[in-house]
Amino acid sequence: MKSRKSAILLAATAIALSICLLVGATYALFGQKTDRTVEVTSGGVSAEVEFEESVKTYSMGEITATAGTFELGGTAVLDDNNVLVMSGVMPGDKAEIVLYIKNTSSIKIKYRVDAMLGGELAAVFVVTVDGKAVNASEDHTAITGWTELEVEGIKKLAVTVELPASAGNEFMKKSGEAKISVRIGQGNASDEELDNAFSKES
Repeated sequence: MKSRKSAILLAATAIALSICLLVGATYALFGQKTDRTVEVTSGGVSAEVEFEESVKTYSMGEITATAGTFELGGTAVLDDNNVLVMSGVMPGDKAEIVLYIKNTSSIKIKYRVDAMLGGELAAVFVVTVDGKAVNASEDHTAITGWTELEVEGIKKLAVTVELPASAGNEFMKKSGEAKISVRIGQGNASDEELDNAFSKES
């Protein structure tokens, strides 16, 4: 009888922990704010994500004279929905945006950066986050691993999207985009648990 009560109590505890995990994991929902500061709060887990307004542009590895404009006339703009729109892109063109993640909750959190690629160049874009290449999946989404952020911690991240110089002539002067989003979850959850929680909400 004692073992049956223990089993029931253990099962109830596991269910409660699962619910806490799902509540603790949350999307960074982006609004139409002009200051590009987004408050993210859910189940005691909260963070601020702020994007810099300007987009740095590079052509063949060199920074261009005018931010947001590539050497041969293409452009890169971060719109109000945090979509990096690149038009008239040539091989070797790269755009960089900078964002800041601040842990405003009372516990350690984990964050993940996603870049959903679209447009004519989705299949050939190369994405880096914090200087590390991030491979895109079959659905053209580049997802980083989970990284811990202490209470009141602030992380500055550079996200780059590039049409590599090795791309063929068929990609010249085409357009593409990358929607940048940040997801956060409680710091004591495993990476697999957080991935599963978000896959259920997709």
